[in-house]
Amino acid sequence: MTAYAAISHLSIGRHEFSKAVEYFELVLPEFKNLQIDARDPIGYADFVDDYTLAFEKAGKDEATQIHHMRARAKELRNTFPEAKAFSEKTPYGTQCQKNEHKTIQNVQP
Repeated sequence: MTAYAAISHLSIGRHEFSKAVEYFELVLPEFKNLQIDARDPIGYADFVDDYTLAFEKAGKDEATQIHHMRARAKELRNTFPEAKAFSEKTPYGTQCQKNEHKTIQNVQP
């Protein structure tokens, strides 16, 4: 996964969906050139799921593009039903409770 893909997932975890879309759109041409859908079909399907989620949450209205991408993700999952993604994405924004966040000022040695 590229750094931009990681930043896009981080942006989703922060609910910064417009920012996430910008990063996903930087990654998408690279993934197409590398034919990631053939190399890691489930990883690509997961990427598409996150991209389309961010796209919708950002208020983008390009239903045809979203429909086409989701159809491709579904096709990949149906073609490779037993496959797993080569890598796991980091679950940004899901591992800490809000009251567990600490700043440098209030951390005791």
